Amino acid sequence: MFKSVLQEHNGRKAELRRQGDKARIAAISSAEALTSSLVEAVDSEVSKAFELEKLLSKEAKEARALAVKFKDQTSSWIAAARRADAVLREFGDAENYLRVIEGDMREVVRMLQQLSAAAEARQRPTTGTAAAATMASNADSVPGRAEGLPYRAQSAGSRAGGQATSAQELPGRAVCAVRRAAAGCPALRRAWAALSRDLLALLTRLRPAIMLDYVTHVPEQELCSLVQEVASLVPRAPGTEGVELFVAELDGCCYILRPDLVLERARDSSAVRWIAFAEEGHSTRCHWATDVQSEIVHGRLVAVAEQLRQFCASGCEDRVFRLGSCSGMPSAPIMPSLSGWLLGYPVAYLVDAANVGAAASWLSSADLALHSVIIACPLLQEAVGKAGSLSASSRADLDVLCSFTVPAELLSNGDSDVKLHLQNWVQGLCQGTNGGSAPNQDARSLLGTLWGPVRVEVDVSRHHVVL
Repeated sequence: MFKSVLQEHNGRKAELRRQGDKARIAAISSAEALTSSLVEAVDSEVSKAFELEKLLSKEAKEARALAVKFKDQTSSWIAAARRADAVLREFGDAENYLRVIEGDMREVVRMLQQLSAAAEARQRPTTGTAAAATMASNADSVPGRAEGLPYRAQSAGSRAGGQATSAQELPGRAVCAVRRAAAGCPALRRAWAALSRDLLALLTRLRPAIMLDYVTHVPEQELCSLVQEVASLVPRAPGTEGVELFVAELDGCCYILRPDLVLERARDSSAVRWIAFAEEGHSTRCHWATDVQSEIVHGRLVAVAEQLRQFCASGCEDRVFRLGSCSGMPSAPIMPSLSGWLLGYPVAYLVDAANVGAAASWLSSADLALHSVIIACPLLQEAVGKAGSLSASSRADLDVLCSFTVPAELLSNGDSDVKLHLQNWVQGLCQGTNGGSAPNQDARSLLGTLWGPVRVEVDVSRHHVVL
């Protein structure tokens, strides 16, 4: 009986084991199916993201390649544009150079005609006494001869005895000479129009000196060559015979001087109204200089003019006159005073080594009235227009002869003497008498032919000076 029970039990146990194995296999299969389903669901999103990443990477590579290609193409366009610009510039320079050569050839033809006329004149009988009288008269008429200035040879046309260049031709000759002298110097080439105006002002007695503050980093030898080129290429019109130009330097800034006018200015002690500075405690005030102060500074400026006369008499055209070496004396005027006097201003600041600190502090904060001197030269504007293209503002700047400042508080006092002094100075510009002596008839005629009326524009806005 027990044996049958045991067999039955073992049979049921084996059946249960089979059912358990079957259930386990079914569960495993279900779990595997579930896992596969879950993995497939997740992998589909990841695969989509991966595909998108690969697509973006491919498009980024294509965009990068297009950018590199566009950069290369743009660089080629820029290079082509620069080559075209260089060709156009060379063409413009060649055109200007041909115009200069044309002017030079015309001058050569004129000189040959004048030489021929002079040769014919010499063939006609002339008494020795009359010839000597003519030579003496010509020597006496040369400006600066009586002042001890070195006599330089005049233009070939004047030496030949032919007709002098007319006043109408002088601006064109000045522009031609400046452009030719500035051809090898970029800084001078950029400022050729302003240089032409300033040099023409020197030749026609409008200014005793010009300051080249608008021309920087130019070797002094280039400026000496410019002066020599102007002296040799600009035929002397009536009223400019014997005019001499020299280069000067002061505190790193270069000037071009006309010594005869500077020496004339040195003889006139009332040419400048000086603005002096006085310290009162911890403050500084400005005032019109007293007669004693004006006489003292004038005496020192006369000493500077004497050294200039000696320099010119030495006959060294290739050297630069060092204005700084003239101010080595105690309390000598320095840059603002010496510069204002040289440039022919009617008003200048009296600054020396003793008051330079107070003057610099006051001028950097004070209100100053800017006086702009406007005088047009239609023939210069025409010559500049033919020589090269300028903007409207640059052409308008050619009419500004110079500018200077006066403290607004000194003008507001209503000093009648100051107003009369400024009016006389403007009148002297029109008549060419600001140097101190009246010009001859030819010089007055030249001045009236080339330049229009003078007007002074006053800007009462805030202007400051930095020493």
